[in-house]
Amino acid sequence: EAVEITADVMQASIISVMGVHPEAGDLRVQVALGLEEHARRRRVSYRGGIAGRALADATPVLVNDIEADPRFSRPNHPQYFTKSLLCVPLIIGGQPVGVINVNNKRSREPFNEEDLALLTRLAERMALAMERLRVFPDAPDIVEEGLASLRAVTRRHRELVLGQRLAADYALALAMRMGVTGSE
Repeated sequence: EAVEITADVMQASIISVMGVHPEAGDLRVQVALGLEEHARRRRVSYRGGIAGRALADATPVLVNDIEADPRFSRPNHPQYFTKSLLCVPLIIGGQPVGVINVNNKRSREPFNEEDLALLTRLAERMALAMERLRVFPDAPDIVEEGLASLRAVTRRHRELVLGQRLAADYALALAMRMGVTGSE
């Protein structure tokens, strides 16, 4: 459900959560939405690729164009209809334990810094819920509280976006009433 909430608020068709495999030390898909089956079985070196870099550096990664980005420059996989993606580490107890990957923005526009900041907030909420679940595995409402926390971020995001649109609509209406030209 957390992946579905993330896909909804990020307006993305593909979301995957990868975790570090305890024995092998590589990254493996734990849960995904919209990801092809062969990609679900993929293993990524702890330091390999975009996910490995985000995990090793414990830093969110925004890729505007996978084919032009000198850090990764490689052909875009046909499954991805956009060349832009986000990858944010999940950090629990100060240690990166996995990543959230977001691909295929439904608008087909590249992801931007605002998208990265939103995904980072969602990842922080997910990591907090996972940490609480690890510490209190038998607590009855831990999962629901974590999901409620994610939903709160999505509500705030929608309210901000709606607020920006309303402000822009008012500004445009006021400008038109005042006879302001488009260039002004």
